[in-house]
Amino acid sequence: MTREYITVNEKGMRVGQSHPNAVLSDVEVEALILDRGPDDAPTMSYRELAEKWGCSKSTVRDYLTGRRRAQTQKTVPGQASERTRQKKVRTVMYVSLHNRATLRRLGGGKWIDMVCAQIQRELSRAPSIDAEQALARVLRRFGAAI
Repeated sequence: MTREYITVNEKGMRVGQSHPNAVLSDVEVEALILDRGPDDAPTMSYRELAEKWGCSKSTVRDYLTGRRRAQTQKTVPGQASERTRQKKVRTVMYVSLHNRATLRRLGGGKWIDMVCAQIQRELSRAPSIDAEQALARVLRRFGAAI
């Protein structure tokens, strides 16, 4: 496992692109500031910058005025937070009561995570197959449990 370096402020809190809620990287913030131009003759408005960089006007304003990303930073060894290491998505499925009971008996979400991990392994072992074939192989393997 490689060691990751994170930036923290004087209190030890994550700041900049190391913060889990960061929308823009440090390089993107620098580019945003350069896009704005000099203070006496700006070339782009807050709205234009917000549209270009995919954030709100107030976020752009805070970057430009120093309200955000203006803390003293130091880089320390650390590791990615659980949130950044493993992104999860929410899926809504409509299943019958019988199938829901079966899924709950198998372990619910943990069982689905295990099946997804097996599909991922199957795809990495044989990159020539598509996702549907990998799913079929894995479900056949778990067929006895269903």
